[in-house]
Amino acid sequence: MDRCTQRDRDGIQRRKVSSEQKEKPRSRRPALAATAYDQIRRDLLFGDLANSPRLAEQELAKRYRMSRTPVREALQRLALAGFLASGPGGGYLPHRVSARDLREIHELRILLEPLAARLAVHHMTTEHEAYLSRLSQEGKTALHSRKASELPKLNAEFHSVLATASGNATLARVLAAITDRLAAHHVFATGNHDGQDQLITGHEEIVSAIRARDEDAAAKAVTSHLENARNVLGANQ
Repeated sequence: MDRCTQRDRDGIQRRKVSSEQKEKPRSRRPALAATAYDQIRRDLLFGDLANSPRLAEQELAKRYRMSRTPVREALQRLALAGFLASGPGGGYLPHRVSARDLREIHELRILLEPLAARLAVHHMTTEHEAYLSRLSQEGKTALHSRKASELPKLNAEFHSVLATASGNATLARVLAAITDRLAAHHVFATGNHDGQDQLITGHEEIVSAIRARDEDAAAKAVTSHLENARNVLGANQ
């Protein structure tokens, strides 16, 4: 009886190990799909994919050294999020932001980001404050070093940190989706140098108001900054 019980236990253990081994590829798939999503999204936002005429599964799988399945899942998610559109011959195309899209996005930001700034005055951590200050300075350095290609990423990160610092996770998610739509097309980098300098100065004014714990000034600084951005980027047409 004991030997039979031991054999049963050994059999159960072998089946368990075998089952775990079979499940490994499946359990890795969501992680691979998430990795593919992050990498493709990053290159759409700040890399060379934003200007790609077509995104194909096979080519992307080779680019990121993974199978087509996680890439396919990532592309489907990106399409649902508005980053991609279906191509006429299959595959996907980067979604192009129209003048109307820009106008509507800025209208939403002007409503929501001043609220985020007000909340950030009361909820911002010292880490958030230091990071915002650093991003503002890095943006200024990039601008005066004529490294405009770095501005979209720095700008998106600045506004993302500001939204996160509000302490309102739902508001931060909504704003992230909105600012991503702008960063995906490098809109920040399309303005002239003087206009971009004005926008970077706006970041500094926002940081100063938050440091002073003045929520009215912070909201006003954000509103002024976004209105300037709308004018510089032609979103008021």
